[in-house]
Amino acid sequence: MAEESRISKKRKREICLAAKDVFIRKGFKNSTMEDVIEEVGMSKGGVYYYYKSTLEMLIDLCFIGAEFREQITYDFQQNHPEMSEEDVMIELTLIKMFKQSDYIKLYSMLLEVSASDEEARKACRTMEEEQIQDFIATAGHGLEELVPLANEDFFMLMKSMYVAQLYFDLEDLYLKQSDLFRDIIRNYIRKHRKEK
Repeated sequence: MAEESRISKKRKREICLAAKDVFIRKGFKNSTMEDVIEEVGMSKGGVYYYYKSTLEMLIDLCFIGAEFREQITYDFQQNHPEMSEEDVMIELTLIKMFKQSDYIKLYSMLLEVSASDEEARKACRTMEEEQIQDFIATAGHGLEELVPLANEDFFMLMKSMYVAQLYFDLEDLYLKQSDLFRDIIRNYIRKHRKEK
């Protein structure tokens, strides 16, 4: 039974990684189940056993992306022990907003689909709730003043930047205006800190 579960997880991951390549190459809206089936090289029935739609794959990929973001956070904190917690969170926020990565593109695609699809909207809400809970749990260890970065208003700003990345190359803008964006985030934190 455990072996079957392990194989099942491995197969789902294979399908997801194939779907990731298709979605990045063609865009989510232009991708079909047949595209993924061809990419992964499994039978149609084998893929449909695990996934009924490309949206299910996209949602799973975004949850995998959350693991990727956690690793970025951990690595950044380990590599910058001299930075203040506020500066660490500002830099991590900027990385999440502007870093070109497949998982950020996939999350952007999910956000775009969520404008017209309830299942995608529900998945986005679940991911946001998990991110907020994780952030607040971290903030409970002396980072309380950074909690404004986990509120709905700030999430809206982040989401708009993610979706904009589908249409514009924002990494160049960030490189040219990184201090401006740092100041915006720092002022946002401080403004909300004073309001409490």
